[in-house]
Amino acid sequence: MADYAYLLTPKGLLKLDEIPKGYGLLEIDEFDSITVIKNPSRNQTPKLSLDTFIKRTGRAATNAVLFQELSKETKDKTGGAFSRGATIQLISATCPSCKKRKKYLIQIDQKEVLCEGRGCKTEIPLSKARTHIITSYNKNFVKKINKLMENE
Repeated sequence: MADYAYLLTPKGLLKLDEIPKGYGLLEIDEFDSITVIKNPSRNQTPKLSLDTFIKRTGRAATNAVLFQELSKETKDKTGGAFSRGATIQLISATCPSCKKRKKYLIQIDQKEVLCEGRGCKTEIPLSKARTHIITSYNKNFVKKINKLMENE
């Protein structure tokens, strides 16, 4: 992938005969000084161009950020307190037509849901759509909600 490849290790970790062919060796000491122990040989046929490497790195970084945001968005705040024997789920689903991601309350065995995007109203097939289960609710949860609603 690169023209030159180095290994950076703490001082004295590797012997010269342990270094892979073509690689260079840099050692760092306790004062963070780096010393070149062995120079690498130039890779005449890198597998990737610099442009491709930069594009792939950018894509991977973007996916990592998106995954972090999705993880925050779909985190179960109840800690699974009501998920045993659940019959209802709160999910996040992306509509294939309008590409909007919304949250939906569904029954466990529900096959599709109607998109709630502005004017979209597309049926989202849950077996094909990109869905994320946020949390699940059992009958105990429903009873508690109904009791609280009665007390209003």
